[in-house]
Amino acid sequence: MDTLPFKYPKVLRNCAFLLTERRPVNILELIEKLHVQSTRGGFKMVSQTVVFKCDEALQMKAVAVLIQRASSFRSSIYLSRSGRRANAKSLLGVMSLGIENAAEIEITAEGEDQQAALDSLVSYLENPGVL
Repeated sequence: MDTLPFKYPKVLRNCAFLLTERRPVNILELIEKLHVQSTRGGFKMVSQTVVFKCDEALQMKAVAVLIQRASSFRSSIYLSRSGRRANAKSLLGVMSLGIENAAEIEITAEGEDQQAALDSLVSYLENPGVL
């Protein structure tokens, strides 16, 4: 098992070992182990809805600064609007949301600096004229 050529996380390495042994494997048990591995240290997602307040002339700059701010955090950060969800660190993703003045946006963060990321992005979106 420890001679696998790749550096898998422990759970993935164990799953790979079980699958290479060609013996019956409980697939639900494997999925559960992978899910536990992906919880990122037990961080509980935090989210908040905010109304984007921005003059139309500054809208593109505000979106660019939003992406820069989101990218400065290690947490996974997502924006949601009208049933669509996008990675807050992705220009194309954020642009696909069609964010405009007075739009309600839900910000979701998960990771080691999730609360700081959420607070920073909420305060910025409420008043993007203040850098």
